[in-house]
Amino acid sequence: MDNIDINIDYYNILESNKYATLEEIKKNYKRLALKYHPDKNKDPSAIEQFHKVSTAYQILSSKELREKYDLLGEIPEDSTLKSPDEVLSEFLSKLDPNLNIFIKDTVTDIHRSICDSKNKTIWDILGSLDTDKIINSGSNLVKSILKKDKTTRRYPKFLKAKQVELSLDEIEPGANCIQLDYNICKNYSHIILSIGNEKFLLEIAYDIHTVHINNLEYEFQLEYVIPNFLETINNYDLVIYREIHYKYICHPFLLELGDKFNRIERNIKLGGYSNCICINNMGFYNPHKSINGNLYVYFIFSTQDSCEYRDQVDGLEYGETVDVLKYIKK
Repeated sequence: MDNIDINIDYYNILESNKYATLEEIKKNYKRLALKYHPDKNKDPSAIEQFHKVSTAYQILSSKELREKYDLLGEIPEDSTLKSPDEVLSEFLSKLDPNLNIFIKDTVTDIHRSICDSKNKTIWDILGSLDTDKIINSGSNLVKSILKKDKTTRRYPKFLKAKQVELSLDEIEPGANCIQLDYNICKNYSHIILSIGNEKFLLEIAYDIHTVHINNLEYEFQLEYVIPNFLETINNYDLVIYREIHYKYICHPFLLELGDKFNRIERNIKLGGYSNCICINNMGFYNPHKSINGNLYVYFIFSTQDSCEYRDQVDGLEYGETVDVLKYIKK
């Protein structure tokens, strides 16, 4: 261990104080590390500040190192500390592994290409990047965020209920199943379950419900009978995967989904760095916002000729390309 330089106050570097909690230390580190990261901040002093912020975080986020720093004025040798980029990468991976992967696979590649390509235009640089890696990392990040976007149970503001009647002879203590088709999930937020003289309000977004009748416990599982091409991804949003030929990355085409009862048609224009589009209001009804969730379509690129699509149709609505940067900000 080395004695600390009395001119360096690591609490001050993290804009904190000796009474700061670990959560406050982490919050300040995240803000300052992103502020002074050399990829973002071009000020010559940013690199040095980025290193100081990293050192301060490693010391103050460790109970053992923080105690030695506070009581004895000691800090570890530089050789025992991790590099600033390694510290930030580990920090982000704990927040969301997919965010960490996306940043390493895209932003770092772009930054390296710009630094190495003195005489190239921005279009040359973008053209040299690994598009597949950017698309896959970005779509994984979006899916990760969507899966976390689950609401906690609370009383809704805009309730729409469907009546379901059962007799005591039709149920038994323990597990019971109620099937709900796609149109019920799209148009209603709850079912009013009537059993004899008892009524129970069950929210469709949650598939397991427990009720008590005559001192007996009954469990009801809501089974969503949705078209086999759809999957639930959170309480209200749906997802579907479709194979598509590489030529459609920049070529508009017509997407056709469903059957005669649940027909979806949209023109699609993906652009260069997204394999995901959003079709608004095609998911389950959300009683907290009085709006339906969305349907997300992920395209898996292929070289197979069987993955052909019809050309776009004039006058038909376009699906919205998902902006990965919007989800990063979120």
